[in-house]
Amino acid sequence: MTQLDEFKKIFEDFGTVGSLAVGGAVLGPIISAASGLAPPWPNNLEFVASVLMLLALAMVFQFLPKRRSGYAMVFIAGSVILVLTLALQVWLHIRFITEAPGMETRLIMGCGWTRDVLLVAQNSNEFNLQSQCPGDYRPLLEMAENDPSQIWTASSIDQIAMLLAATWIAIFVSLSVALGSFVIYNSRQRSARRAAAN
Repeated sequence: MTQLDEFKKIFEDFGTVGSLAVGGAVLGPIISAASGLAPPWPNNLEFVASVLMLLALAMVFQFLPKRRSGYAMVFIAGSVILVLTLALQVWLHIRFITEAPGMETRLIMGCGWTRDVLLVAQNSNEFNLQSQCPGDYRPLLEMAENDPSQIWTASSIDQIAMLLAATWIAIFVSLSVALGSFVIYNSRQRSARRAAAN
């Protein structure tokens, strides 16, 4: 029996939970994209997350420690990272993504104003120069006709976009590690008990 056959057999033997682990790796990010928490950039990020989830499942299968303490550490680490990255994604989403007024487009804001906006802010008492992350963005977006690149520096928008994408992927990879380690370890334990009984 090859490693691939054993990998497939583990999830088949574990029944519904095993099917959910593999099915979740493929469908989880796609379904979750409909929740509105998916970053607006890049397009089709859910497919990248699905591929990385399958890769994480394969790596968990290949390298999961056989000892209970080692498995527990992998399972707990995956679960903790899942919770932390989900919380970070929600915070980033609330802080740096906004709907463009009058449009069905979501905009990614940045964390540092351009020189032009800084000059406007210095000559006006309406804007707080200490708060540029993203700052008082509604009047700024109105002035810039909903173009974030006129308000925040390109590098700051790119950094926020990359952070959103990375946390989105980390959510699903950590979910895959936690769920996959649970299924694989318990399936191996079940196989060992069966072998001992025979």
